[in-house]
Amino acid sequence: MARLDDIRCLSFAEQMRLLMEAQAHLDEEDLPALLGLAVTPLGDAAVDSMARGVLRALLLAHPRCLARALEHDSPQVQRAAVHAAASLNAAASGAQDALESLVALARDARQAEAQSELLLEALTALAQLNLDMLRQADALAVFRTYLAHPDTLISGVCLSMIGALQDCQSLPALRELLDRFAVAGKGCSDLMCEAPLWNAMDALSDLAVAQCPGALEELARHMRHPNATTRRQVHDALASHGEKALPLLVKALRSADPDMTIMAANLLGRIAHKRGVDAILDGLESGHLATPNQRFAAYEALGRIPSLTGKMYLLTAWESESDPAGCIALVQALESQFVPAMGERLVGPVLSADPARQAHMVCALATASAPPLLHAMHGVAALREKIVDHLLQEGDPEAIARHRACLESLGELAAAQRLAARQDEPPAAGRHTRLLAIDDSAAMRSFYQGAGPGLDMEVLVAEHGQHGLSLLNAGAHVHCVVVDMNMPVMDGITFVRHLRSRSVFRELPVIMATTESTAEQREQAVQAGVDEFLKKPFTMHALQSTIARLLHT
Repeated sequence: MARLDDIRCLSFAEQMRLLMEAQAHLDEEDLPALLGLAVTPLGDAAVDSMARGVLRALLLAHPRCLARALEHDSPQVQRAAVHAAASLNAAASGAQDALESLVALARDARQAEAQSELLLEALTALAQLNLDMLRQADALAVFRTYLAHPDTLISGVCLSMIGALQDCQSLPALRELLDRFAVAGKGCSDLMCEAPLWNAMDALSDLAVAQCPGALEELARHMRHPNATTRRQVHDALASHGEKALPLLVKALRSADPDMTIMAANLLGRIAHKRGVDAILDGLESGHLATPNQRFAAYEALGRIPSLTGKMYLLTAWESESDPAGCIALVQALESQFVPAMGERLVGPVLSADPARQAHMVCALATASAPPLLHAMHGVAALREKIVDHLLQEGDPEAIARHRACLESLGELAAAQRLAARQDEPPAAGRHTRLLAIDDSAAMRSFYQGAGPGLDMEVLVAEHGQHGLSLLNAGAHVHCVVVDMNMPVMDGITFVRHLRSRSVFRELPVIMATTESTAEQREQAVQAGVDEFLKKPFTMHALQSTIARLLHT
């Protein structure tokens, strides 16, 4: 007679004593009684909890017992066995039998609602096991079976495991799922309809890492995905592949879709491979990258890729660029690769430019921060005077401090003193109003900071949505936010959703600045809580009037 056969007839103390004995010995002969307690608990919380713990320990100590429990008729026993199976030791005797029973349970589970919970638990247990064990037990077939399951938690586990197991054969199924999600998810802003899409894209990224034929091309097909978070997933994945992604990005750069070309240029800049320079220069010189937004993206990308050819093109473009934001992008790109020998080609075009273009160029130079570039511009008296005049009229405090320090180091004390006097002035009456500008482009952040004095606002800047949230959560008090749509780490739409989820920020005016041209993107942004839009490129006046309208000033 096994020690636990009469446990239902004993006192609480005797029941606990016997269960502790069973836990110490973990004898297979105690299994029937423990299974009976799983099917019909005693009703005492402490005893039942102890019994479940002993059963789990026994099943793990004897994987063949675990296999029997997984094949039991009782859902309660199966559930207890599934929970134990998640900790199965691959080296234990009989472990493979137990694993095959777990695979069979998941494979044969009915898709009826009553079985969904057990199916999810079985799949989750499988997902926690050693990948080599899963391959030997042909668990892939189970994960493939439920890729499109209506329960997003079930499909999510399966999608993640398809990626983890690098199942190249699932690529066609993933492609079909992604196309289906693209149709079903139009206008979708709910986590339950977005999560399957994100899981599928993560799986596709894993297959691309595994170099599954066609996976990288499938990723590139979704560069302009309508879902902002998915688009960021795709961009991050493509950037992580570096040189391998270049042919696909070069193809995208030649697209007839301007938005696609901008995204491709941004990604070529992130990868920073010299082969990207030739493609970007070809696009610029052929006139394919002709709009201000396209040129802006191309300049930024060239600034991130060390290349003499790229540097020479940037200097040539500086001589003719007329767009204010484009001038800022050129300065930001050049200062990352600036050497003193470039000084004359940078300074000369400014002094010979017509008044309108000269104003844009001086404004752009005021955003510079690299000492070699600052020394080059302030080493020429005529240009130094123009930059100081601009800073006195419109310079933000950080720019004034940078230029003052440079002037002092050059011994240009009179000019430095003019800036020092400006620093000593009390803030303008309107400067108690603060703008948070969020953009991954250094040139755009410089544009916003330079716009601050003209807006009579203090400007805080952040590099991406998560950075912006961190500033706000740390107590930064702002009266308006302008945020880019497409950014790494956290995109603009996701930022706005997080912002609106907190009651304190639900009325905070939000402007979205973007190069995107589709109505679908605009609709998603409105659903997230965006109040106004600015289509890049935009003027200082457009920014000023939009902010004034939102703040009723």
